[in-house]
Amino acid sequence: MSAAAQPSVATLALGRWVEGEVVYFPGVGSRRALWKSPPRDSTGGELPCHTLADSVLAAHAVALAENPLADPLAALVELTPQRDVERWWLRDETGAALPLDPAFAHGWELLACSGGRPLVLAGLWDGIAFAPLSAITESGILQLTLRPA
Repeated sequence: MSAAAQPSVATLALGRWVEGEVVYFPGVGSRRALWKSPPRDSTGGELPCHTLADSVLAAHAVALAENPLADPLAALVELTPQRDVERWWLRDETGAALPLDPAFAHGWELLACSGGRPLVLAGLWDGIAFAPLSAITESGILQLTLRPA
């Protein structure tokens, strides 16, 4: 997204690793930034994932303590998709789970990608449900969508 009268820069494609220096806008949580210099391609690295449901809840609590009107928490999780009666969940190794957003229609695809093992997902936690946006698998990045309202 670009500010008015600014050209849109589409250099950050899904799955592309870049490195560079950013300058943060002032404000609570400093979540908006601009590149100080153009990003450079990088070889990649290890993704910092939440592997426990409790760590997602704790990160969300910190964000809400900083700003009670905060947007949903963007999070990388490594959890196992499971179906329980009529709902999809993301379970951790302790048995704790986060519910998936009811509007998410690709639970079976997540289960197939995971093979019953933990799967790396990028998504949003709003305090009630996790909305997966992308799955990171051995064969690459799978972009996911929510059903239209």
